[in-house]
Amino acid sequence: MSATTEQRPARLTSCISRILRANAAPAYLGMCRTEFNKTVRPYVREFRIGVQGIGFDREELDACASRRSKAYAGSEPGGKQPLVI
Repeated sequence: MSATTEQRPARLTSCISRILRANAAPAYLGMCRTEFNKTVRPYVREFRIGVQGIGFDREELDACASRRSKAYAGSEPGGKQPLVI
């Protein structure tokens, strides 16, 4: 086979799982666990993973982050505005 038609092995690419465990979700959104528990967790569904694990849907977290950024868009830097989730 020539170099142009030679098949190359598939490369592994890193991908983010659709389901994030509770300990990874705050970091995914770029916030501490306390802030996550206060401002995000009450507004997204959580579900069990096995016996002890808790998971969050990454798409719900993305939607929550979008709503949060829209709520703060246009506010003064450092200004307080009510969180709309």
